[in-house]
Amino acid sequence: MKKLRGLLVIVTSVFVFSDGSAQSLSLSGDVSVVSTYVWRGVRQFNGSAVQGTVGASFNALSFGVWASNVNFGDDTLIETDPFVEIALPTGELLSSLGLVYYSYDFTSFNDQADGEIELYGTLGYGPAGVAVYFVPSQGSTEKDVSDSFYWITAGVALPVGKSELSVGYEFGTYSARFLPDPTEDAMGVFVLGWARPVTEDVSISWNYVVPSESQIDNSLWIGLSVGY
Repeated sequence: MKKLRGLLVIVTSVFVFSDGSAQSLSLSGDVSVVSTYVWRGVRQFNGSAVQGTVGASFNALSFGVWASNVNFGDDTLIETDPFVEIALPTGELLSSLGLVYYSYDFTSFNDQADGEIELYGTLGYGPAGVAVYFVPSQGSTEKDVSDSFYWITAGVALPVGKSELSVGYEFGTYSARFLPDPTEDAMGVFVLGWARPVTEDVSISWNYVVPSESQIDNSLWIGLSVGY
């Protein structure tokens, strides 16, 4: 956790001393109920989950916490993942750099690991976007099949009537360690999504994952989200 705090201080300091313009703090968030918790193609457990985000933004800096109830078969009941992100000045190209800390129990990998740090960068133009995630070597990776993990996502989201249809492909080694038989080989999944607003703040979604890895089952889940 000390490493995370140090990185947050560095990121925040760079932001504060690079932009002295005044702008009010903006708060936002959401709460969702999903039929099951799927992360990067891997179903975390059977059963529904309540998930949500509390965030804030100030100029180019965004930060907050994402949370979900979990059922990993141990004493862990909730996953809380704080994050920080900086938008880059790239004009029409929407880009950012960020850090997320997965703060749930990683002791199955290392007795000293109580979480894991991940770095990421995003790039978007119009309806298309790509993101690259990287897990540097740390306590949670010491007993894994490799020292670092990556995950790449690419997709497009298009309006269809009042709904939005999204199609994407995700690829990398990150999820391979969570398979029944962990491997160092990369794996890929196709992700199909459909979302439709019910009111200005409420929406429903449908998601389907088609994996290229035989150890992963196809996953279908639905969600109801409320933004604020």
